[in-house]
Amino acid sequence: MKKETALLLFLGLVSPSRLPAAEFRFVPSIGVSEDVTDNVNETASGRRAEMATRVQPGGSLKYEASWSTLEAVYNLDYRYYALKNVKGGISHTLGLQGAFTFVEDFLKLDLSDTFSRISLDVARDNTAESLSLDQTDQNTLSVSPYLLWRLGPKGTLKTGVRYGDIRYWSPLGIDRREEGAFAQLSHELTPRLSLTTGYVFNKTMTQPLRYDDHDLSAGLRYEYADKSFIFGSIGNSWLAFSNGKGVSNYFWDAGVINDFGLVVATLETQVRYTEDPLAVSLRQKSHSLKLEKVMPRATLSLSAVYNEYADTSTGAESRQGTTIGLGASSELSPSLTASLNVAGDRLSRRSSIDYPYHLAATGSLGYAMKNEATLGFTYTYATYRYRPDEGKGSIDVNRIVLQLRKAF
Repeated sequence: MKKETALLLFLGLVSPSRLPAAEFRFVPSIGVSEDVTDNVNETASGRRAEMATRVQPGGSLKYEASWSTLEAVYNLDYRYYALKNVKGGISHTLGLQGAFTFVEDFLKLDLSDTFSRISLDVARDNTAESLSLDQTDQNTLSVSPYLLWRLGPKGTLKTGVRYGDIRYWSPLGIDRREEGAFAQLSHELTPRLSLTTGYVFNKTMTQPLRYDDHDLSAGLRYEYADKSFIFGSIGNSWLAFSNGKGVSNYFWDAGVINDFGLVVATLETQVRYTEDPLAVSLRQKSHSLKLEKVMPRATLSLSAVYNEYADTSTGAESRQGTTIGLGASSELSPSLTASLNVAGDRLSRRSSIDYPYHLAATGSLGYAMKNEATLGFTYTYATYRYRPDEGKGSIDVNRIVLQLRKAF
C-alpha cells in the first residue's frame, strides 16, 4: 500500500474537520499543609507524636473533542517529618481517563491508568488515618479497544478485547497481568425496561499462579417509578488454575433504589471478584443498605454493609465484617462547607493480636477564598479495640491536618 493511501485512510478515521471544536484546559495547583498526629506508628504502647510538613504540587488536564475525551489529574506529595520518628519521602497520585472514537462511532478505545496509595488489608482501609502504615503504592493500567454494533434503534452489541496490568510497590503485593475478550448485548425493551447479556474471557498471570476465567451473565434494569429502579444480574464464573484446580462459582448484583421523597433508600446484594494485593484471586460477597437525604444545602447518609471474603484458589473463607457509617455535609455559607463522617466496623480475627473493632471519625471545614485558593481543616480520631467498651490495649490515634491549596 502506498504511503499516500495509508495517510488518507488514517485521516478518514480521525477526521481533522472535527479538531477545531476541541477544548483544552490545564490547571496547575499547589498545596502546603501541616499534618500532626499523636501516634504516628499506630501502636498501643510507646506512642510517638509526629509533625509532617507536606508540599503537594500538581495539576489537572482536560481535552475534549467530538472524537475524544481525555482527563488527567496528578499530584506529587513531598513529606518532611520534623521529629524524625518517620522517614520522609515522596509519593505520587495519578488519575487518567481517556475515550476515543473512530470510524463514525463504530471503533472505540477506552484507556485508564491510576497510581495511588492503598491499604494492604482489603477489608479495612486505613489510608485516611495514616500516611504509610500497612500501605503500598498501586498502579492499575487498562486498555480496551472495542466495536460498538448498532442493532436497530434499541439494541447494541459491544465486542472487544481488554489488557490490564496491576503493579505494587511492596514485596508482599502480587502483581498481575490480564488479557481477555468480551461481548455484551444490550436491548431496551421499553423506555423503563432494559436487558443485558454478556460473556467475558480473561487470562490472568501472577507469579504464584496463572488462571483462565470464563464468565457468562444476564441482567435487567427496570424503572418502576420516577428515580426508583430495580436491577439485577446473575452469572457463573469458571476458573481454571495452573496448579490443576478448577472452580465454578455464581456471581450476582441485585438491588433496588427507591425514592421515598423524604429519603432515598438503596438495598443491594453482590458477589464479585475484587482486587486484593495479597491474594491471587479474592471473592467478595456483600449486602448493603444506604439511606440518603439530600437537602438544598446539606446531605445526610446512613449505611450498613456486611462483607465476606474468600480466597478463590483455595476456597478458604478469610474474613467477615460489618461496617456502619454515618455521613453529613453542609454548606454553611457560600464560602464555608463542613462535613462529618463516622464509621465503625467489626472484623473476624485472623490471629489473637488482631483488633476486631475499629472506629474512625473525621470532621472537616473548607473555606473558599479568592483567586482559586482554599483553606481546609481536618480532624480525625481512630481507635482499634479488642472490645468496644474497653480501652485496655487499644490503639488510639488523633490527627490534625491544616492545608492551603491554590489553583492557577
